[in-house]
Amino acid sequence: MYDPSHLKLRIAVAQLLKTFYYESGNSSHNYKRIYKAYGKYLGATYDTFLNYLKEGKYDLSGMKLAPHIVVTTALLEPIKTACERLYARRPNALWTLPEIAAEVLAVLHKEAEEGKPVRKLRIE
Repeated sequence: MYDPSHLKLRIAVAQLLKTFYYESGNSSHNYKRIYKAYGKYLGATYDTFLNYLKEGKYDLSGMKLAPHIVVTTALLEPIKTACERLYARRPNALWTLPEIAAEVLAVLHKEAEEGKPVRKLRIE
């Protein structure tokens, strides 16, 4: 059954992905990269994902994403890097959540040391 709140949630998450992972340059390439990495999990085709990114097309007034959704969306790249590093160490091993979280923190610390810009988030 169609639920408009689910559609609004998918649109809000798609726009959040754009704010976190869009890089200036070739916009078509960036949108495709974001879609292939994360947007496809929203249950939408690439064309629909591009429609979600149009700023004035959808009314999202009153729509506020939960803080844990915003934070986890911002951490998708470091989590992916941490999982790749863990898999490279021991393929097909079982990892506990504290071990994965420690690796994500190590990735974040390394990025900060390398001078990668640190994104600040407001938790409300």
